[in-house]
Amino acid sequence: VTAIFLRPHKDAKIRKYWNWYHHWVGRTALLLAAANIFIGIHVGKPGKSWKIGYGFNLAFLFLAVIFLEVILWIRRFKKSSGSPTPQMHPV
Repeated sequence: VTAIFLRPHKDAKIRKYWNWYHHWVGRTALLLAAANIFIGIHVGKPGKSWKIGYGFNLAFLFLAVIFLEVILWIRRFKKSSGSPTPQMHPV
């Protein structure tokens, strides 16, 4: 919640680093949350079906994240390396 108040303006020089920090802390929090759920399933000892079911669910979410990240990187690459539009010069 405090990130809202600490976030630099869009034109600030450190905004690029802030975004990097923000995204990686979020990804790390999600990874730790997934590990915490696995530990909770293990401690609760409900049986292997819970571990298998959660494993499939987590694998599906992981593949979806990879797919969406690849699409994001492709769009960024196309946007940054877009060919400039040719300009017509009067003859």
